[in-house]
Amino acid sequence: MDAVLQRDADIALSDREMDRIVRLVYERSGITLHQGKRALIVARLHRLLKAGGFTSFSQYVRHVETDHTGHQLSVLLDAITTNHTSFFREDEHFRFLAERVVPPIVAESRPVRLWCAACSTGQEPVSLAMTLMQALPESHHTRVRLLASDISTRALKTASAGVYPMKVTAGVPPSLLKTYFERGLGADDGKVRVRAQLRRTIEYRRVNLVEIDNLN
Repeated sequence: MDAVLQRDADIALSDREMDRIVRLVYERSGITLHQGKRALIVARLHRLLKAGGFTSFSQYVRHVETDHTGHQLSVLLDAITTNHTSFFREDEHFRFLAERVVPPIVAESRPVRLWCAACSTGQEPVSLAMTLMQALPESHHTRVRLLASDISTRALKTASAGVYPMKVTAGVPPSLLKTYFERGLGADDGKVRVRAQLRRTIEYRRVNLVEIDNLN
């Protein structure tokens, strides 16, 4: 008999349903879940079940599987994905970009095209853009274009807005914070926004790497 993990006594997740969700998520997105994520799955999907009037996880999964628009899958993935990122995370990578990658680009006067394939809420592509703007001559700034993609529509909404609580920018050097961010006023006090000239270098797009054919 399937073991059952109960939540609110009226909707439970069986082992069979857990396996089905794990398989669906992996096949459609490449994201690997495991038994250690069981409580997280129950907690995050329970709200969707209640909102949609579903009486079981099986019924909800059937609904996702038969939605050929892909919208319900996006909603499911938004619910279960955890977006962990920060500005200048793994800062040695950004030093490598500035010191080793940029000089040949400048010497050959080439355009700069980068793809941040899992951009989460935008801190990484913004960090890349700041690094490039600092390392490149001003004459090259208009040649910089970054594609920033993620599977999570929720994360991309935050990234596109470019608005963050001030505490999130703790890893940004003060000089860069002054140059590339503007402070929020009024209702946005305590927040900062990426300045428009930097935002214009980044295109945010939803991309599922499992289904990708091209990025034209």
